[in-house]
Amino acid sequence: MVGPCMLVPLSRRAGIVVAGFVVYALICIPTVGPNWDDPFDKRRVELYAQYVQSFDPTILKTLDVERYYGVAYDVPHAIGQWALGRMHVTDDWVMTRRAYNSLTALALLFVTMQMAARIGGREWDWVGGAALVAMPAYLGQAIMNHKDVPLALGVAVLAWVTLSRLRVGYFNQQAERAFLGDALTVGLALSICTLPRGVPGLLGIVAVVPALALSRPTPIAIARLVLFVMIAMSVAIAAIVLLNPFYWSPAMFARLAQAVIIFSQYPNEMTLLYGCRSIQSVDVPWHYIPWSLAITTPAPLLAAIAAGGAVIAWRGLRGTISFEEAVVGSWLVAPPLYLMATAAALFDGVRHVIFMMPAMALLALIGLRAAVRRLATVWAGAERYGSAVVLACLLPGFVASARLHPYEYVYFNSLTGGLRGAANCYEKDYWALSFREAARWIGRHRPEGAKVFTAGPALALFYDLPATARYERVEHADEADVIVALNRFDVLGNPDISRKPEVFRVEREGVTLTSVRCVRCAARQ
Repeated sequence: MVGPCMLVPLSRRAGIVVAGFVVYALICIPTVGPNWDDPFDKRRVELYAQYVQSFDPTILKTLDVERYYGVAYDVPHAIGQWALGRMHVTDDWVMTRRAYNSLTALALLFVTMQMAARIGGREWDWVGGAALVAMPAYLGQAIMNHKDVPLALGVAVLAWVTLSRLRVGYFNQQAERAFLGDALTVGLALSICTLPRGVPGLLGIVAVVPALALSRPTPIAIARLVLFVMIAMSVAIAAIVLLNPFYWSPAMFARLAQAVIIFSQYPNEMTLLYGCRSIQSVDVPWHYIPWSLAITTPAPLLAAIAAGGAVIAWRGLRGTISFEEAVVGSWLVAPPLYLMATAAALFDGVRHVIFMMPAMALLALIGLRAAVRRLATVWAGAERYGSAVVLACLLPGFVASARLHPYEYVYFNSLTGGLRGAANCYEKDYWALSFREAARWIGRHRPEGAKVFTAGPALALFYDLPATARYERVEHADEADVIVALNRFDVLGNPDISRKPEVFRVEREGVTLTSVRCVRCAARQ
């Protein structure tokens, strides 16, 4: 299990990175609005919270079992909501979810820096964490993405135990006990993992890791290994099931295997904007993942990642690659190949591959460390001022995040001409976080209520509208007093919307994220 033998003491600089992220989270928890998923999940998670407290199976009968029996990610949120409520932290649903997400993201930051310490030494541990939070595409998701950040944590924990155990090069009775502990650790991580389509692949790695440590493949050793892997897999699955009371219902448990299979395929077909054209999520091109990650990473950090990739490739060709570098390289290469081979449905920019971003941060660490050491051959002060070199590389990401806050995930680099150049070619505010600003404007300027038409996720908007006013949701723009339009799929070009005067807009870098239009409103503010 994760214990003192796996933990590496982190440096003071790593502590500063953690403290900075905690401050950022404390700022975001009360301010970042609901994403389009939050209102949909609210009632379901409330039912789960009741089930967690009473374990009354009749509560689950009110759920759409056929649709949700494989969606385990709501259960940790229910437990977190109940626990935070008992501690009187907050009764607000969105704030509670943001608090829970912040803890998940903080754990991911810690695990990333643990791996950075094993790769670059204690003096470089902070670089892995700082590189991760220097990616606006990640930072914008960290506090409010309740699905993909926990998945990233599950993958990172798996990589962590791999780095911690496998490099020792053993497979004996003592190692078997250690691997069983690792299997339990992975199971605990996967218990908060979302979208179970990732579970089969991750559990498969649990089975492969001990096999790689088998130095003498005799028939007896192989038979012992097979038996051990079956036990280890059972431990991991048991941890997943035991920590998810949702699976304790007989109907759910009986369909556990079926749920994993169905959600491994996850055939969610929807339209997305990519490369200046609309495509289907089940028909994305092969370059969707690498290009999406490239254009949403700050250029200096992208250069460091490319340098790290070059270092790993060169050492691989020469046969001098370290085990840690091989794990990081595989972490970045294997998932896109798997997703392309299985024709997985992908949408909403990079959010489905957030689990690759810690590996990108570690690759940046490898590149920056190699660059500093190379620079030291021509400049004696390079090692001394290495931190300044690293900060110069990471600073543009922090500046961009501050400029875009709280919509950091709409960031695009110079490969697309920035956000302005990407505005009509790639997904922007697909979570509809900008609806909070629009709702508050409406609350100030139409406090008596109004008929509201929403071009976007209406529930996310109505969650933030004042409950005391009578706001009526209408289905057609020509019936509305107020129109709230998310700037997606050329919605603002719709004549029914564009003819109405704009009275308020949420924008970043000159690009409209949400537009408020109406006939009987105050003058534009």
